[in-house]
Amino acid sequence: MDALTIKYSKNKYTITCLTHDFKVFLYELESKLNNSFFQKGYFYTCFSFSFTLTSKQLYDLYSLCELHNTLIKEINDAKKIVQLAHKHDCFKAGGKYYVSQDLLYIGDVHKDVEVVSGANLYIIGEVYGTIDLLYSDLEVCSTSFVNAKVRIFDTVFQKTTINTPCKVYYKDELITYI
Repeated sequence: MDALTIKYSKNKYTITCLTHDFKVFLYELESKLNNSFFQKGYFYTCFSFSFTLTSKQLYDLYSLCELHNTLIKEINDAKKIVQLAHKHDCFKAGGKYYVSQDLLYIGDVHKDVEVVSGANLYIIGEVYGTIDLLYSDLEVCSTSFVNAKVRIFDTVFQKTTINTPCKVYYKDELITYI
């Protein structure tokens, strides 16, 4: 039995993990990414990890994907990634939240959510809401921004739509995107 399956449906690939052994999963993923039939440069959605990922395993997974010019857009079973300093689906609709330390957030920031941060934000998910970074040396990284309002330091809020993963930061008194 394979440690993972990769299926193509509705213009996206889905990776499903079927093993409890991360090394076997990573080996099979690399093997499949090396196959010539596998198209590079697509977004992938991972479902149903059957084990808990440590921060090193998550780093190894993303490093392997980077090596193969592949991006994991989201991990649907992210609740199992418990050994990172992160939050999952904690930004409830209509809320205003204050962040004081660097945060890896797994989930979407919905349109009626406002996040005020004195630290860097790393979001695996889409941002529809408002991000307000208080200091000029901060950045927010996300899978995408969709009509999000972003402000950093002394800038005005800017409506932002970027459909690819990017980093938003402050440079020369302007909000800059990579």
